[in-house]
Amino acid sequence: MPKHPLFKRFLYTLVAAGGAVVLFSVHRLSLAQLDWRFLLLAICTFAVASRLTIKIPHIKGEITVGDTLIFLALLLYDGEAAILLAGADALGSSLRVSRRPRVILFNAAQMTCSTFLTVWVMRFCFGPILELGRGGYSGRYLGAIFVMAVVQYVANSGLVALYTSLKSGERFCMPRRTRSKT
Repeated sequence: MPKHPLFKRFLYTLVAAGGAVVLFSVHRLSLAQLDWRFLLLAICTFAVASRLTIKIPHIKGEITVGDTLIFLALLLYDGEAAILLAGADALGSSLRVSRRPRVILFNAAQMTCSTFLTVWVMRFCFGPILELGRGGYSGRYLGAIFVMAVVQYVANSGLVALYTSLKSGERFCMPRRTRSKT
Protein backbone atom coordinates (compact mmCIF):
# COMPACT_ATOMS: atom_id res chain seq x y z
CA MET A 1 0.00 0.00 0.00
CA PRO A 2 1.19 3.56 -0.63
CA LYS A 3 2.18 5.83 2.21
CA HIS A 4 -0.45 8.08 3.70
CA PRO A 5 -0.16 11.71 2.54
CA LEU A 6 0.45 12.82 6.15
CA PHE A 7 3.39 10.43 6.67
CA LYS A 8 6.18 12.91 5.95
CA ARG A 9 4.44 15.70 7.85
CA PHE A 10 4.05 13.42 10.89
CA LEU A 11 7.67 12.30 10.66
CA TYR A 12 9.11 15.81 10.36
CA THR A 13 6.82 17.15 13.08
CA LEU A 14 7.84 14.41 15.50
CA VAL A 15 11.55 14.89 14.75
CA ALA A 16 11.17 18.66 15.26
CA ALA A 17 9.27 18.05 18.51
CA GLY A 18 12.03 15.67 19.64
CA GLY A 19 14.64 18.33 18.93
CA ALA A 20 12.62 20.92 20.84
CA VAL A 21 12.28 18.53 23.79
CA VAL A 22 16.04 17.96 23.83
CA LEU A 23 16.74 21.71 23.83
CA PHE A 24 14.12 22.33 26.53
CA SER A 25 15.53 19.50 28.66
CA VAL A 26 19.13 20.69 28.28
CA HIS A 27 18.00 24.15 29.35
CA ARG A 28 16.23 22.78 32.45
CA LEU A 29 18.87 20.18 33.37
CA SER A 30 20.60 20.73 36.67
CA LEU A 31 24.19 19.53 36.31
CA ALA A 32 24.61 19.75 40.08
CA GLN A 33 22.35 16.73 40.59
CA LEU A 34 24.35 14.53 38.18
CA ASP A 35 27.27 12.60 39.62
CA TRP A 36 29.59 9.73 38.77
CA ARG A 37 26.78 7.25 39.44
CA PHE A 38 24.68 8.84 36.69
CA LEU A 39 27.67 8.55 34.36
CA LEU A 40 27.97 4.86 35.26
CA LEU A 41 24.22 4.40 34.69
CA ALA A 42 24.49 6.09 31.28
CA ILE A 43 27.46 3.93 30.26
CA CYS A 44 25.62 0.76 31.30
CA THR A 45 22.55 1.88 29.38
CA PHE A 46 24.51 2.51 26.16
CA ALA A 47 26.91 -0.41 26.34
CA VAL A 48 24.73 -3.29 27.40
CA ALA A 49 21.22 -2.60 28.61
CA SER A 50 19.44 -1.64 25.39
CA ARG A 51 20.54 -4.90 23.78
CA LEU A 52 18.86 -7.01 26.46
CA THR A 53 15.10 -7.35 26.06
CA ILE A 54 12.33 -8.95 28.05
CA LYS A 55 9.16 -10.08 26.25
CA ILE A 56 5.88 -8.84 27.71
CA PRO A 57 3.56 -11.85 28.07
CA HIS A 58 0.37 -12.07 25.98
CA ILE A 59 1.09 -9.02 23.83
CA LYS A 60 3.40 -8.19 20.98
CA GLY A 61 5.87 -6.06 22.88
CA GLU A 62 9.04 -6.04 24.87
CA ILE A 63 10.89 -3.87 27.32
CA THR A 64 14.62 -3.40 27.26
CA VAL A 65 16.79 -3.32 30.33
CA GLY A 66 17.69 0.14 29.01
CA ASP A 67 14.07 1.23 29.51
CA THR A 68 14.31 0.08 33.10
CA LEU A 69 17.50 2.07 33.63
CA ILE A 70 15.85 5.14 32.09
CA PHE A 71 13.00 4.73 34.63
CA LEU A 72 15.64 4.48 37.36
CA ALA A 73 17.31 7.67 36.08
CA LEU A 74 13.93 9.39 36.15
CA LEU A 75 13.35 8.48 39.80
CA LEU A 76 16.92 9.23 40.95
CA TYR A 77 18.00 12.17 38.77
CA ASP A 78 14.69 13.75 37.68
CA GLY A 79 12.97 14.10 34.35
CA GLU A 80 15.41 16.04 32.23
CA ALA A 81 18.26 13.60 32.84
CA ALA A 82 15.96 10.68 31.95
CA ILE A 83 14.67 12.40 28.80
CA LEU A 84 18.19 13.05 27.53
CA LEU A 85 19.32 9.53 28.47
CA ALA A 86 16.30 8.04 26.67
CA GLY A 87 16.98 10.03 23.51
CA ALA A 88 20.68 9.18 23.51
CA ASP A 89 19.94 5.49 24.16
CA ALA A 90 17.42 5.37 21.29
CA LEU A 91 19.88 7.13 19.01
CA GLY A 92 22.63 4.63 19.88
CA SER A 93 20.32 1.63 19.54
CA SER A 94 19.07 2.87 16.17
CA LEU A 95 22.59 3.29 14.85
CA ARG A 96 23.19 -0.40 15.57
CA VAL A 97 20.19 -1.57 13.51
CA SER A 98 19.82 1.02 10.74
CA ARG A 99 21.81 3.45 8.65
CA ARG A 100 18.73 5.29 7.39
CA PRO A 101 18.62 8.82 8.86
CA ARG A 102 14.80 8.82 8.84
CA VAL A 103 14.64 5.71 11.02
CA ILE A 104 17.40 6.87 13.36
CA LEU A 105 15.87 10.32 13.86
CA PHE A 106 12.36 8.92 14.28
CA ASN A 107 13.46 6.42 16.93
CA ALA A 108 15.35 9.04 18.92
CA ALA A 109 12.49 11.55 18.64
CA GLN A 110 9.73 9.11 19.57
CA MET A 111 11.62 7.91 22.65
CA THR A 112 12.47 11.48 23.66
CA CYS A 113 8.88 12.66 23.21
CA SER A 114 7.32 9.67 24.98
CA THR A 115 9.69 10.07 27.94
CA PHE A 116 8.93 13.82 28.01
CA LEU A 117 5.21 13.04 28.16
CA THR A 118 5.82 10.50 30.91
CA VAL A 119 7.83 13.00 32.97
CA TRP A 120 5.21 15.73 32.71
CA VAL A 121 2.28 13.41 33.43
CA MET A 122 4.11 12.23 36.54
CA ARG A 123 4.81 15.81 37.61
CA PHE A 124 1.17 16.74 37.04
CA CYS A 125 -0.15 13.74 38.99
CA PHE A 126 2.45 13.46 41.76
CA GLY A 127 4.37 16.73 41.97
CA PRO A 128 8.19 16.87 41.99
CA ILE A 129 9.53 13.47 40.94
CA LEU A 130 12.55 13.55 43.26
CA GLU A 131 10.19 13.96 46.23
CA LEU A 132 8.51 10.62 45.48
CA GLY A 133 11.41 8.53 46.78
CA ARG A 134 11.83 10.48 49.97
CA GLY A 135 8.65 9.04 51.46
CA GLY A 136 9.79 5.43 51.19
CA TYR A 137 7.83 2.72 49.43
CA SER A 138 4.26 3.92 49.79
CA GLY A 139 1.09 3.45 47.80
CA ARG A 140 1.76 6.83 46.21
CA TYR A 141 5.24 5.74 45.14
CA LEU A 142 3.96 2.47 43.68
CA GLY A 143 1.15 4.36 41.94
CA ALA A 144 3.72 6.70 40.41
CA ILE A 145 5.73 3.74 39.10
CA PHE A 146 2.56 2.25 37.61
CA VAL A 147 1.63 5.56 35.94
CA MET A 148 5.20 5.93 34.67
CA ALA A 149 5.19 2.50 33.06
CA VAL A 150 1.72 2.82 31.52
CA VAL A 151 2.22 6.32 30.09
CA GLN A 152 5.62 5.38 28.65
CA TYR A 153 4.29 2.18 27.09
CA VAL A 154 1.16 3.82 25.61
CA ALA A 155 3.06 6.86 24.29
CA ASN A 156 5.86 4.74 22.84
CA SER A 157 3.57 2.15 21.29
CA GLY A 158 1.13 4.78 20.04
CA LEU A 159 3.80 6.78 18.22
CA VAL A 160 5.29 3.66 16.65
CA ALA A 161 1.83 2.37 15.64
CA LEU A 162 0.92 5.72 14.10
CA TYR A 163 4.23 5.85 12.20
CA THR A 164 3.71 2.31 10.92
CA SER A 165 0.09 3.01 9.97
CA LEU A 166 0.96 6.16 8.03
CA LYS A 167 3.96 4.53 6.38
CA SER A 168 1.96 1.50 5.22
CA GLY A 169 -1.16 3.48 4.33
CA GLU A 170 -3.32 1.29 6.56
CA ARG A 171 -5.89 2.40 9.12
CA PHE A 172 -4.69 3.29 12.60
CA CYS A 173 -6.50 1.20 15.15
CA MET A 174 -5.78 -0.64 18.33
CA PRO A 175 -5.83 -4.42 18.03
CA ARG A 176 -8.81 -6.13 19.61
CA ARG A 177 -8.44 -9.06 21.88
CA THR A 178 -10.57 -11.99 20.81
CA ARG A 179 -12.06 -14.56 23.11
CA SER A 180 -11.37 -18.19 22.46
CA LYS A 181 -14.42 -20.38 22.02
CA THR A 182 -14.10 -23.33 24.34
